[in-house]
Amino acid sequence: MDNWQQRLPAQILGPPAANSGNNMAVEIVDYNGYRLEVVPVGKGWRVSIYPPGSSLALRESPSTLEKVLKETVTAEAKRIVDARAATK
Repeated sequence: MDNWQQRLPAQILGPPAANSGNNMAVEIVDYNGYRLEVVPVGKGWRVSIYPPGSSLALRESPSTLEKVLKETVTAEAKRIVDARAATK
C-alpha cells in the first residue's frame, strides 16, 4: 500500500472497485460536500457521485463512452448535485 493510502481514512479512498490496483487515474473533486470521482472509461469519462459520508455512489452518476471533454461530464455531475441540493 502506498504511503498516501495509509494516511487517508477509508471513506476518502472509496469503494474497492475504485482502488483495485488498476492503473487508471482517478481524479477526486470535492463539490458542495459531495465527492466526485472522475475516471476515464473507453474514450469518455465516468463521474461517480458520493453523497457526504456515503460509500455508495448515486445511480444517476453520469458517464459516457463517447469522446468528450472530462469537464463536460464533470459539469453534468455538478448539475446533479445542485439539483439534489435544490430539492432539500
